[in-house]
Amino acid sequence: MKVKNRTIYMLVGIMLFITGFYLFDEWYRYEKHLQILRQEHISIVTKFYENIPRRTTAILKAYANLIANDNQVINAYAEGNREVLNDQLKPYVVLLEKSFPGSTVVLTFHTSGGKVFLRTLDPKKFGDKSTDYRPMLKTVLKTEKPLSGLEVCTKLVGQRFMTPLKSDGKVIGVIEVGADLNFVAQRVAGISNIKSVITVNRDVAKLLSMKTDGLDQTVYFNNSKVPMGLMLNGGNLKDSVNTADGRYEIVKGFKLYDYSGKNVGSFIFISKSGGMEEWMQSHFYNVLIICAAGLLLIIYVARKGFIDSIAELEKEHETVLKELKEINTGLEERIRKEVENCRTKDQIINQQQKIADMGLMLSALAHHWRQPINAVGLYVQDLSEAYKSGELNIQYIEEFEKKNMNLLNKLSESIDKYRTFFEPSVEKESFEVIDILREIGEILSATLATQNIKLMVSCKCSQKEFECIFLERMPECEFGNTRITGFLNEFKQTLLNIIYNSVDAIKTRYAEENGSSDGLIMVNIGVEGEIIRIIVTDNGTGIPDDVIDKIFNPFFTTKEAGKGTGIGLYMAKTVIEKYMCGTLSARNNGRGVTMEITLHKSAQCL
Repeated sequence: MKVKNRTIYMLVGIMLFITGFYLFDEWYRYEKHLQILRQEHISIVTKFYENIPRRTTAILKAYANLIANDNQVINAYAEGNREVLNDQLKPYVVLLEKSFPGSTVVLTFHTSGGKVFLRTLDPKKFGDKSTDYRPMLKTVLKTEKPLSGLEVCTKLVGQRFMTPLKSDGKVIGVIEVGADLNFVAQRVAGISNIKSVITVNRDVAKLLSMKTDGLDQTVYFNNSKVPMGLMLNGGNLKDSVNTADGRYEIVKGFKLYDYSGKNVGSFIFISKSGGMEEWMQSHFYNVLIICAAGLLLIIYVARKGFIDSIAELEKEHETVLKELKEINTGLEERIRKEVENCRTKDQIINQQQKIADMGLMLSALAHHWRQPINAVGLYVQDLSEAYKSGELNIQYIEEFEKKNMNLLNKLSESIDKYRTFFEPSVEKESFEVIDILREIGEILSATLATQNIKLMVSCKCSQKEFECIFLERMPECEFGNTRITGFLNEFKQTLLNIIYNSVDAIKTRYAEENGSSDGLIMVNIGVEGEIIRIIVTDNGTGIPDDVIDKIFNPFFTTKEAGKGTGIGLYMAKTVIEKYMCGTLSARNNGRGVTMEITLHKSAQCL
């Protein structure tokens, strides 16, 4: 056999072996990925299902306590004035609806005799004996203690919190705050592609006036496209379902129990699958085509003269060696010039990023100032009217001065706060991460409100997770738990850049979908010993998988021309990893993007 033919056969054999090994490895990775994805889905829904009742109870309890401590509300109830009481409760209803978007919320006052005094859902309907069909209310009136949990009413199934109102040690009524159970499904679907089906037992369905059609379980809520009948096999849940719309995986099912421990139905989580299988099939075809093209190329090169090609390579090698010798002569000078060029480029990048950040900050500051300036304008206009109507007296002038000076002082304080925001930190200093997030939330509050984007912050400390509504203080996560040493202003700019990227992604998504925004940015702070994790999740457009590994490269951007500099995330990664010894990573979460920052409390860096 000639040398040329042996070479061809050897190369073909090596290529076939590499191709077979590669395809086997890709298949193994595919199966492994599916298992990890399913476990991740199970982990997500389990966490939500286990944490939602506790966190919901905490939110409902907070609202009930706010209402119970509102003297105007209690006085209106004590006076029996339903119209005034309903007006006083409207702001609380608005806040409840914002806390539980897409869900029916309940705010009701009951008398000590067990009758409905006021329903905010239907203020004209009152006076019915609610204890006849509300065992939870009957228990609260009997024990005179607060009670929370899941309860079935004649209209809906929801999470409830009831607390008795007392005067001189005697119960004068009961405040009830609640939300429809489907808000759990809305929350899960908002941050992932997992859908939900809520079913109720036959007895519960009859109480809700729902048709049972002879089934033991009736669908109460379903935001998937899968009929309930396809999910069951002899009364048990299937692992997957094939429909005309595609293949669905049954992630997990949970039993629903009311406040007394009675089973009232089930909560089932569903995830659409099939995209990964299609991608792998296409991937296999691409690999086969590439390998076939490679084999043909090798055969062509070998038949044209493999030995001649080697001789030409040797000549090229000698030419390259000669060029390398010439280059090495002035290598030191070239290295010096390149180092200077790199420093100049870094300075330009820093300056460009500062200019971009200042533009974002000026926009946020403009939103932040607009409301106080409008208020000052209204007060000034009212001064002339007060003079014409004869209301202008020393008391009016003092009140006028007090209100306007308070607004002007707030504007002055914001100037002092933002004046040094973009000045580089000269030295490292110690600061609380949660304080920085609170400050950024205050800066962006007006901007986010105009975009209809909700910012939610939660903190996990000592194995407990606390949700911050309106970014109030969290003592459990302070006093050194989130304290770290680093460059303060650079760290602020990093967080601001990440959150602004989420805002842009959400705006782009709803512009493409041509719908009203229900944007959500969730920030979770976790403390595990010496490790602090900051996870920022949004429900924006996400990042294409083929470029997600490039987003931290300088001058790389996925935005349209003129809308992004491509240096924000590069500078953010530099600050976190080079100057704070941490890590910054990004991943798609199925609906948007998750950015994760990991910091070490005692790490020593530049």
